[in-house]
Amino acid sequence: MFEDVFAVQRRKMSLTPLIDVVFILLLFFMVATSFSQHRDVSIALAGTGAASTPLTRSFVIVTVLDGTTASVNGIATTIESITLAIDAAARDAEETVVLVRTQGGTSMQDLLSVIEAARRANVHAVALVN
Repeated sequence: MFEDVFAVQRRKMSLTPLIDVVFILLLFFMVATSFSQHRDVSIALAGTGAASTPLTRSFVIVTVLDGTTASVNGIATTIESITLAIDAAARDAEETVVLVRTQGGTSMQDLLSVIEAARRANVHAVALVN
């Protein structure tokens, strides 16, 4: 008589809530994970390694006067021959910086022609100054 009252009824455990929780955790970790690759860059500090010699840096000042003429370090030249003039002015330096100044009536095309001339002379550091 008392056995029926205290009888434990066993229920089948449903796996649906467990699968739902696992799926939600999977989605959370997929969204939270970064898939980008991080790469290390090794940098040699100034105090380590062999002593380095200072670079011989040369500054070339190019002034664009109008559509056909310019001056390289004060020497007048044409826009077409400015590559040779920059190359001659920066011949002995390990690193060359071209500083480009413009006059009032200089067009953007003239400025870009001077920058392209510096690139053809293997000078990659070009700065515009006022």
